[in-house]
Parts: sequence; C-alpha cells; structure tokens
Amino acid sequence: MKKLFAMTVAVLLLFSVLLGIPAAYGQAPETGKTLDILFSHDTHSHLNAFTTVVEDEETDIGGFARANTLIKAQRAKDPDTLVIDGGDFSMGTLIQTVFETQAAELRMLGYMGYDVTTFGNHEFDYRSKGLANMLTSARTSGDAVPAIVVCNVDWDAMESAGLTEGQQLLKDAFAAYGVQDYTVLQKGDVRIAVVGVFGKDALSCAPTCELKFKDPVQAVKATVAEIKASENVDMIVCVSHSGTWDDPKKSEDELLAKGVPDLDLILSGHTHSRIREPIRHGDTYVVSCGEYGKNLGSLSMAQKADGRWQVTDYQLIPITSDIPADVETQEVIDRFMDTVDEDYLAQFGYTKDQVLAENDVVFSNLEDLGKVHTEHNLGDIIADAYVYAVENAADYDGVPVDLAGRPTGTRRLAGSSQRYRARHLRPGRYHSGAGVQLLLAGHRRGRRAGLSPHRRLPHRQGTAHRRRDRRFRVGFHDHRAAVLQRPEFYL
Repeated sequence: MKKLFAMTVAVLLLFSVLLGIPAAYGQAPETGKTLDILFSHDTHSHLNAFTTVVEDEETDIGGFARANTLIKAQRAKDPDTLVIDGGDFSMGTLIQTVFETQAAELRMLGYMGYDVTTFGNHEFDYRSKGLANMLTSARTSGDAVPAIVVCNVDWDAMESAGLTEGQQLLKDAFAAYGVQDYTVLQKGDVRIAVVGVFGKDALSCAPTCELKFKDPVQAVKATVAEIKASENVDMIVCVSHSGTWDDPKKSEDELLAKGVPDLDLILSGHTHSRIREPIRHGDTYVVSCGEYGKNLGSLSMAQKADGRWQVTDYQLIPITSDIPADVETQEVIDRFMDTVDEDYLAQFGYTKDQVLAENDVVFSNLEDLGKVHTEHNLGDIIADAYVYAVENAADYDGVPVDLAGRPTGTRRLAGSSQRYRARHLRPGRYHSGAGVQLLLAGHRRGRRAGLSPHRRLPHRQGTAHRRRDRRFRVGFHDHRAAVLQRPEFYL
C-alpha cells in the first residue's frame, strides 16, 4: 500500500514538472482558464537604473527600460498578461521635481502598458494642488495612462462637512482623469475586476493629504459585494497600498485577506515588502516584490473547478544589469529627464548630471537605519545639513539649537503646519495628536532627553508659534535640535 502511494505521488510530481506547474502551488486547473500577471509597487520615481549596495556589494540595479524588456518578452508569450502597480510610483529621484508639470512617472507606467495602479501616500507629497496638477498633466498629455482605482475615499463625509479648496481640486481632478473604485478588464477569456484601496498606515504617512478615507476592509468588502452583484467577472484583484507587517495584528493586507475572502489576489504595496512565497489566507493570495523597481513580480494563476484561483507559478525577477535595457523605453526616459533640467534645475544654475560633491565613505543603508540602533553616518550628515540650513537661513533669528534627543536612525513623523521654537518642545511627554514633524537623525543613544524614536513630541497649546503657512522639522544631532523654517526642506 505504501509503495502504491509513493508511486502515485511520483507520477503526480512528474506530471506537474511536465506541465510546468510547481508542485508547491497545486495541481492543474479544471476550468482551463489561466492568467499571467506582472506587478510592481513603490517604484518612487526610479525610472533610471541606479547604483546601490546589495549584500555588501555595489550593484547597478533597476530601471524601467530593463523592466520593459521583461514586460515585452512576457507579452510576446502571452499578449493577455495583466500588468498592475500598487502605488507610490512617485517621489524618490530628481524626476519628482517635474511631478506636477510632466507626470513622468504615471506616463511611463502608461507607456509600458500598465493596466491599472492606485495611489500611495507619496502621491500626496505635493499636496492636493500638486496631485491634481499631476493628474491633469497626465490626462492632457495625450499619452496612454493606466486606470487609477481607490475605493475608500470618503467623499460623503467630506461633502457633508463642506469640501475644502484642496478637496474640491482633487474631486474635480479625479473625475476628469476617471479615478474609480474599481475597473473591469478583459484578458483573453478571463474577466477581472481590479479594486484599489488606501491603507491606514499609508494615511498616517501622508500628513499633507486632505482627503478622508473609510475603513479599508469595510470599503473593499462593500465594493466587492457591488462587483459580485453587478459585474460578471472571473477574478477579483485588489491593488492595496496598505502593506504587510511581521505582527499579524498590524499586517493590513493580511487582515484584508481575512476580512474579504472573496478577493482572489492582493497586490500589497506601501511597506516595501519582498514576499518570497505568496501569503495565503483561505483562497486569497497576498504578494509583494519590494521597492524602487529592484524586482518585477511575476505570477501565473489558474482557475479551479469551484471558480476560485490558485497560484501555479510565482517569482520575483531581479532587475539587474544582465537584463538589457529596452532602447526605445530609455529614450522616452531620457526625454523626461531633460525636463528636469529645463523645468526645474535651470532655476538654480544646475544640471542633472552635475557632480556637486564626492564622498568615499559608504553611508548606512536603509535596513541599518531601521534595525541597527546605533550611531549612523548617514544620520549624522543629515542632521548636520539641517543644522547648517537653519543657522545659515536668510531669516535665521538666532534661536539656539539646543534640544537633546535619543535618535536611532532617521524617521519622519506626521506633523503640524505650525512652526515652533525648539526650546518650547519638551521631551519626555509622548502625547499623540497633531504633533510636530520630527526627524530623528542617527547619533548615540543619548541620555539627556530620553526621546523615543518611535513617538511623537506633543502638540502643546500655548507654545510659541508663528508663520502658520510654513512647515518645519526638528533635526537631532549630538545634543542639539534644529527647527527648519523653510518648506523646501520637506523630504
């Protein structure tokens, strides 16, 4: 009996190999419907390849031109491949300086044939007017652009309270662009509904966002119910800018998978996660491929007899120098980069290729900043730059930089539009609330103030403030703090 069982397993494994289906992902479908999907998220304006340190080695990685080589190759095999993006396509390189006027990031997604994307928190960095201008620039360019979906914007709550000028700008821009709760796509014989959602943590990381949002799980649940009632679809996919976390109680997209079991697939952006194997809750899969276009996510799915879908292949493809850049795509990128000089840097007498400084010190990487609680040279130079900027500002009023901190890396916290003098910020009082924008720039674990890097300084009534139209940060270095008085220092 045991021998018979072993032979049966061996035969099944052989068939899975012959069919190109990894045994780990299950058996062949019974309906015959299949779908190939390519995905990205959190590319953060990284249109060009860039050099970074990977496993202690300097590596040339990423780039939309290389990614498009893979996308074109996949479309040559399967023209009906679904290509989707999970938001935060902007903010991270010089191309962000023409975010409003050129909408380069969104137009590049359209150029590469992305079907749909959603908003990330960084799409709101240039405030409501900036995002509205970007959407208008993309729409009026005449270029192909992807559909944008997000289902949990709470327009009813905002309208009942009376729309602010910024909210009205976005409402009009969303309507003109065609932003919807969901979109329906036909890929071969597969009809797919793609719904978008903006997560709670994403909202907490978007201090300039004026929009109000519904609970993500409840909004997606209601939208899925609407889809099932009014649309004849084979699959429901969610592009979520919510993310996954090690703590299951905070892992928003896993909570979404559990809370909305009718979802077949969740593309999870925001936390820059690299999910090496799909996370599965019930019949819902959660996938992520990491940040900055370092990887292109690829998966194949097959429909089972019960109508639900299973992953039959999944991989994160590193975008390395081994992948040739698509020449035509690079030419489009180069034209966009030229606008950085023309529209922005020319104002300051700089060019994008100009070397401003050289440094032979290897700076701390992002993983170190987040996990290693010690002095970091990157934190030091950021803090020094902030102190220098304050003390050399044209309107510097001589207020001493004298607040101690307990920094461990760099961290941006949500803030207020008000400016505070450093001497009025009292450490050790960890109230949440409006708060100040706080930059913890890495240095020794100081003992003088005892500030936690993961807590906010309080918004205290009665503290001195002025120039309400200006944003600021507090930068820590050694045992000093600097209040930045100029909005251009917002990072």
